[in-house]
Amino acid sequence: MPCVTMCKQNSTNEMGIAMNENGNRPSAGQPVEQPPQPPFFSVLIPNYNGLCHLPDLFSGLNSQLFSDFEVIFADDASSDRSVRWVQENA
Repeated sequence: MPCVTMCKQNSTNEMGIAMNENGNRPSAGQPVEQPPQPPFFSVLIPNYNGLCHLPDLFSGLNSQLFSDFEVIFADDASSDRSVRWVQENA
């Protein structure tokens, strides 16, 4: 099931240890970037051949005044180019 998500990976490993972009622990004295805070909430969009609804759906999401959220789009093998539309337009 293809899934398109719009959120960032944090910069810690599974044990919460800070990692640099190469996946190594930073050297002593090297600044450590704080991992981003998780979004306040997630919008989950299950989809099956819902291409005709996506422009209005994403227009509504983009017009929200509150912006601390992530969008997770999960497609169930649509045949109507829904996934491609989200990849190109969202």
